[in-house]
Amino acid sequence: NRGLWILSNVFTVCCVISYVTALGLTVIYPPDNIGDAILITNQNSLNRFMSEQRHRILDQAEEVPLFIPTGIYVQSLSYDNSIGTIDINGYLWQRYTLGIHDDVERGFVIPGSVSFQANEPLITRSGNSEVVRWNFNATLYQDFDFSRYPFTREYVQIPLQHKQFARNIILVPDLESYKI
Repeated sequence: NRGLWILSNVFTVCCVISYVTALGLTVIYPPDNIGDAILITNQNSLNRFMSEQRHRILDQAEEVPLFIPTGIYVQSLSYDNSIGTIDINGYLWQRYTLGIHDDVERGFVIPGSVSFQANEPLITRSGNSEVVRWNFNATLYQDFDFSRYPFTREYVQIPLQHKQFARNIILVPDLESYKI
């Protein structure tokens, strides 16, 4: 009887160690399911991205691109698994430099959204910059794969585009607004 208890405890400890190891490996080495997205996490990667885009666009003999620093804060997010949509509520801001962005219309769109609504913008001027902020609500389709749950991560992708999408305007992260 005592031998069965020892065997049962050893088996339980082995199962717990295996589960914790698998979970730890998934956290340390998450699967790459963000597609071909370019991750911009610091000023160096942002400068490299902007330089590459400038060269790519100028090689096509087009006008010089304008970069609009843009930030987003998601206040709430809910996922409806039955139809595969995400409802997002939050605010978005764009930083315009006076003298450079004077002829650029203020605004953004979320392409491919099921529904999208942005309130009237709140405009704040400081020095030679203008920060325009909108509260918004949007519903997006998202395709998540839960087949590897709980050993996977899913990323919510919010596609953003400038209101004047026919111009060479590229939205870039407003890194100075994020403290982390």
